[in-house]
Amino acid sequence: TLVFTPAAGFAGTGTVTLLAGDGFSTSGAQTLNVTVSDAPLVALDFVARQPRIGVGGGVQLQLIGDFADETGVLLPAGYLQWLSTNAASGVVGGDGRLRGQATGWGAVTASR
Repeated sequence: TLVFTPAAGFAGTGTVTLLAGDGFSTSGAQTLNVTVSDAPLVALDFVARQPRIGVGGGVQLQLIGDFADETGVLLPAGYLQWLSTNAASGVVGGDGRLRGQATGWGAVTASR
């Protein structure tokens, strides 16, 4: 798995050079070009709009983002800021995982 995270504010073409090895030999270098857009985020939507969890349970929340130049992009949890309106009953971590704390209800918001 390769995760490419450009520096904040970067837009343009980034490159990644990969080498694969098995402990005995190494492949030739392979260069990947990655286009990084600076298009603004214009809309967010939850993949599952009304998750229900029990006390001690959890669910991974996912959001889809629409950008000015592309729609329907599955966003990584770390790209967003998460907030529970009732942390006594449910807490959402920076990883986007909602965890049931106690009986109750609330809402989760995500923003950039």
